[in-house]
Amino acid sequence: MTRRIFWSGSALFWLLLAAYLFSLEKGYFFVYWWWDIPMHVIGGVLAGLIGAWCALALGHPHPFRAAILGALVLGIGVEIAEYAFGFTYSPWMSYSVDTAKDLVDDLIGACLIGSMLARYVR
Repeated sequence: MTRRIFWSGSALFWLLLAAYLFSLEKGYFFVYWWWDIPMHVIGGVLAGLIGAWCALALGHPHPFRAAILGALVLGIGVEIAEYAFGFTYSPWMSYSVDTAKDLVDDLIGACLIGSMLARYVR
């Protein structure tokens, strides 16, 4: 089970990285106001997979809780990195609203993958 989660997360990581770099090159984050939303939802799925993988590898039987915690920890880390590197400009909303929206999007992705994994583990 943990091996399948690991390889799914690895594949999703490379797909998300390619989509992110492509989006930066084409400037999609500044052209389409909604482009950030699917990127963060997919990132939340990835963070949820990482959290669930860590929890199941350590023997904890609650992948949903671990997915939520993983998304919160990694999402807050990404937002701190965005602030530290100066990526705080959004033409559509203030930085604090954008940060809250990003964290909610991360949690939506984590809830999706956490509920799927919780059913699979039972």
